[in-house]
Amino acid sequence: MNAAIPQRENGLAKLKDSILLCAATRWEFDPLAKRLGNAVTLLKTGVGPKRTAAALARLEAQRFAYVISTGLCGALQPGMKTGDLMIDIQGADLDLAQAAREIAGSLNVPIHFGKIAHSDRVASTFQEKAALGRRQRAGAVDMETSAIREWATRHKAQPLAIRAILDAMEDPLPGALPDGDGDFSDDIKGTALFILKNIISWKMLAGLALKQRKAMANLSAFLEKFLEKI
Repeated sequence: MNAAIPQRENGLAKLKDSILLCAATRWEFDPLAKRLGNAVTLLKTGVGPKRTAAALARLEAQRFAYVISTGLCGALQPGMKTGDLMIDIQGADLDLAQAAREIAGSLNVPIHFGKIAHSDRVASTFQEKAALGRRQRAGAVDMETSAIREWATRHKAQPLAIRAILDAMEDPLPGALPDGDGDFSDDIKGTALFILKNIISWKMLAGLALKQRKAMANLSAFLEKFLEKI
């Protein structure tokens, strides 16, 4: 769904009609909506390429200069930590890369450039992440960027992927996630049932919630400044 956010006066207002930000879950969407206001068009896609493609299909009549895949991702290379920024800007103006470096430096947030790989399921172990990174020669992984890039290219928009690292390579993840779009806060009953069935995973989920807050705070602060440069 598109964000319904009251208009406000700020330096980003002029970007509203030219930039589309796509985030999969409420965990990712809400911090961006709060920080950016109606500076851009925001779309909550749901998790995975099928949900993402379906959400984007509802925007077929709209046109954007930039379509940005944003939110969280998992590290596929060593030395990448929770809250670091991961940027895949292949095909974009090199000036954007320099601007990104300068903004990340001003925020004291580490930044990495490279490919964001696609996976249809959670890469939950160090071994899985390392293998995926080697196979796709990628720095990070998510489940939506590939579909967003394809849609943007088809509609003659510049695709960008600007995400924050949620889990480092050495951080284990639950092998499964609650049903739905992966947004635990949307379905308290479903989440409770998931934890009861996967009691060993509950500590991991609690830890992920803390990491998510840090990652999204860094990402939101970065995007607020970066979008002014586009």
